Amino acid sequence: MVDPALTRAVVILGDEIEAELPVLRAQAESRMRDQCIVERRSGRVMDPDTLEYADVWVPIYSGRCRVRVQETKATESAEAGRSFIISEATLHLPVDGTRYRADDRVTLTSCAYDPALVGAVLTVHTRGIVSDATARRLRVSEVHAT
Repeated sequence: MVDPALTRAVVILGDEIEAELPVLRAQAESRMRDQCIVERRSGRVMDPDTLEYADVWVPIYSGRCRVRVQETKATESAEAGRSFIISEATLHLPVDGTRYRADDRVTLTSCAYDPALVGAVLTVHTRGIVSDATARRLRVSEVHAT
């Protein structure tokens, strides 16, 4: 048997979270001091001069963001015979109606505390799904050939 007082406490907590969610989201956004553009591949076109195909990208978000590096690791490709450095990170974006997908491309356009990150290109792998999130969190990575 569930204690009615306990059930009431859970409902109250849920109500409190719902009431404070806009404030919590505003606080999370206040930590997003960088700017980025998120783009999605919309097709391919052939360059008439080189006869090579190039991806066409369209912007789906432009604005505030925050990047937190999770892990950096070295790896090798047997097929290419090259080494790579892979930096895995979490990209924080404001919660809005934008739906992000794997393989979306993120370019950092400004970075308040580390100007060396400007121009970094990240690839989206997965998105966190949380109904009461304070920020949209995407798992991203950057790959460097060495």
